[in-house]
Amino acid sequence: MKGGKGIHGDSFSVRVASPNDAPAIAVIHVVTWQRVYRGIMSDAFLDSLQPWQRESMWQRVLSEGSEQVHVCSGPAGIVGFSSAGPCRDSTTVAEIYAIYVHPYQWGQGYGWVLFSESCAAMLRRGFEHLVLWVATENDQARAFYERAGMVADGATKTASFGDTQVEEIRYRLEL
Repeated sequence: MKGGKGIHGDSFSVRVASPNDAPAIAVIHVVTWQRVYRGIMSDAFLDSLQPWQRESMWQRVLSEGSEQVHVCSGPAGIVGFSSAGPCRDSTTVAEIYAIYVHPYQWGQGYGWVLFSESCAAMLRRGFEHLVLWVATENDQARAFYERAGMVADGATKTASFGDTQVEEIRYRLEL
């Protein structure tokens, strides 16, 4: 992705996100959580999520530039995003913080492109290993990461989301 031009395919492009992308990222973030985490997190918590709540967070993240955030655009505009940077537990390891594709766009390959670009960006930043945390009950995401070559390394933690405790498992990949 030299020169900031991004990756382009026949029906998509991937580029580094800008603060102007915060509204689209926030919508995808909320809609995807409401779909993926239904049955894992409480309905009350998921139903309370609103894009405007996430928009300010993404505006801050994108303005600070501490995370490498990419957006993937298709014929319908921005359809997904990924976010990666130094691991929250170890500065010598990279971490993917998020990869979300709008549920209406699943199965189009956008997630693979975002995952690949996040890995490449972390490799360019000098990282040799990458981790991510995923809800243990999120079978769809776990299968995706396993197809990408990631391996669960046995580490688990409990995270709080609203009124719900979610068990997460860590996956690892050598870049």
